Amino acid sequence: MTTDIQSEYISMDLRGVREVLGMLATEFDRMKKAKKAGRPIVGTWLNSPNEILLAANTYATTFRFEGLHSDIIKGREDLRKAYEMFNMEQCFCLDVCRSLGSPVLGAPRDYDLVVTDFTAKAPEWEGIMKTYIDEKWNFMPLEIPRGLEKKEALTHIEERLNGLRAALEEMTGKEITDDELRDAFEKTNRVRDQVKKIDELIKTDPMPIRGGDVWFAYFPMSSCYIGGEVDKTHDLLEDLHSQIQERIESGFAAYDRDVKKICAIPSGSNVTKDVYPVMEKAGGVLVTDWPCCEHGGLLFRDRIKLVGDPIKNLAKHYLKTFGIFDEVQDAKDILEMVNRLSIDAVIYDKQLDLFGYKAPVASVSEVMKVLSEKGIPIHVHEGHDVSGIKAFIEAC
Repeated sequence: MTTDIQSEYISMDLRGVREVLGMLATEFDRMKKAKKAGRPIVGTWLNSPNEILLAANTYATTFRFEGLHSDIIKGREDLRKAYEMFNMEQCFCLDVCRSLGSPVLGAPRDYDLVVTDFTAKAPEWEGIMKTYIDEKWNFMPLEIPRGLEKKEALTHIEERLNGLRAALEEMTGKEITDDELRDAFEKTNRVRDQVKKIDELIKTDPMPIRGGDVWFAYFPMSSCYIGGEVDKTHDLLEDLHSQIQERIESGFAAYDRDVKKICAIPSGSNVTKDVYPVMEKAGGVLVTDWPCCEHGGLLFRDRIKLVGDPIKNLAKHYLKTFGIFDEVQDAKDILEMVNRLSIDAVIYDKQLDLFGYKAPVASVSEVMKVLSEKGIPIHVHEGHDVSGIKAFIEAC
């Protein structure tokens, strides 16, 4: 099955994509080496403030749920509802792939700290964080209340950033200086520049790379630049950009027919797990998901300001985190992304995603209204029956 997926949906001849997959496959081993070298291991959410973690020289990587699977197997039936409610089966195969190098398949991480991000989570997910993550790890939630005015939200984010900075300084025994923060900004800004350049190439007609290539090309950003290896991530994306540019100049087409560029909302839903093969065969290509993460969000594209107070600059940047405000702003953010990335249609899975974000569930009606008014086809999906998605893409 793996070979078929690679041959159909991923261009393994693209060196940059192979390197991303290689980074994922060796992550467990590199994380253990970092731990042995004395670097704290930090589990993160999709939009955690990477720059502070980088300045503190932590090994930061997206929080994985391997331990949850193990605890369910051991008899923690009270946790099964999380697995079922939040579609966590989708992350299992990536968990296993990212555990290569471990003596135990799917072995859990050894986190020194787990942090979330600023977006409100669904009430059901808040319970999971308290009963599973908080009891198991040194846990620092960063959520702010949803629906605040921008000035008030900015104050809350600044407070969370200062609190995280202090916690990391206590953990490492080292001060995080303003210059170290600005140096981290410069590094992640370089990655953001490359992402914006690749965005423009992906919009080329005919499409120069496959949907699977897009998915994995952007994946390192949701892994906190794979443990703080920002320079390597930049070089990888720069190389990938050059390869895509060469394809465009030679007239290469990744598909032998016209395809529609599809946005799937939210990230980590059943859409990305169940529908990808159906989508491609029906003439659609998944090129982005909801703007909370690397595939579409301005958080991973707009530069952080370097001049001035670094914490204030970082707080202003993370105000762009999707889902902080309200349904109206959520819909504006999605419309902006659809226009910016030349999306042809949107598939909206209104079920909870595996990261527990509240915004996609709360905003489905407003998003449908705004996109429909702008003439953007949208299909609302729920459950595992993908026949409606197939018909929707074919109709597009």
